Amino acid sequence: MQNILYERQDNLNSVTRGVATSLFLCHIRWVVNQDHMPNNNRPEILLSTADHWEDIKIRWEIHQYEVQRLRHDLAIVGNTIADKAFYNMTDR
Repeated sequence: MQNILYERQDNLNSVTRGVATSLFLCHIRWVVNQDHMPNNNRPEILLSTADHWEDIKIRWEIHQYEVQRLRHDLAIVGNTIADKAFYNMTDR
């Protein structure tokens, strides 16, 4: 009796899986065949390549500044921890 129930459940799972796969493939075909954005509605390009490169250079400079400040702040934290450890070890 138990084996019959397992076989029926397996058959039901395979049928359900087959229907779900078919529905998924139909949906994929529908999405692929959709015309999402017609060519006549394409936005115009506002920035040139040179503008993009200038933006990248400016962002890189900002990144370098932020990293330099982070290193400075971490050095201060490290010195504070080292001083605290030194004073705790020497009982000052």
